[in-house]
Amino acid sequence: MDGVTKITERISAAAAAEIEKIKADAAAEIEKIEADSAEKVKAIQADGDAAVARERAEAAQRAESAAAAAKRAVTLACRAEVLEDVYAKVRASLAAMDGKEREDFLAGVLRAALADCHAREAHAKDTFDENIAPKTYTLRLSAADTAAYGEALVQSASEPIVLGDAADIDGGLLLVCGDTFINCSLEMILRDAREKTEPQIRAALFG
Repeated sequence: MDGVTKITERISAAAAAEIEKIKADAAAEIEKIEADSAEKVKAIQADGDAAVARERAEAAQRAESAAAAAKRAVTLACRAEVLEDVYAKVRASLAAMDGKEREDFLAGVLRAALADCHAREAHAKDTFDENIAPKTYTLRLSAADTAAYGEALVQSASEPIVLGDAADIDGGLLLVCGDTFINCSLEMILRDAREKTEPQIRAALFG
């Protein structure tokens, strides 16, 4: 499993938890509205059967309308908050990784970055008959990740990679490929993951 796949899986899990919370909040609000309406019907029962029937029908309509409005209000109010909360939780969980888990995550991201480099190289060769593959790739990590995982990542890679200077990022990596580089910083891969997952999350949350 590469690092990008792990991110999308965490996003899906966080979204599922938020969806269940919203459904529960909306259901509780609807239940309260329906209970209030039932109490109003009981309160007018002494006024005669016709009045009770009329009020019961009107109360049922009001309850249905109010319940639908409450559900929409809960959903609308939570849209931006829920989406931001989902991605904030995923970001925090990824940033908090350490040890073997973090090393494996970075190794997965590195494999994805190298695959992207090779795709660009193949395109240049096929389209322009130009060999842009560098003799070595340069891996740049955050200062903390460079110290903790840099050498291990370089040694475990099956490609000619050297460790470059620390990058001004808080996770993920940059991979220099000749005159270009692949930006797989945590910020960038979360942005890309959000673009891929947000439509499905919106559909699941808001219909």
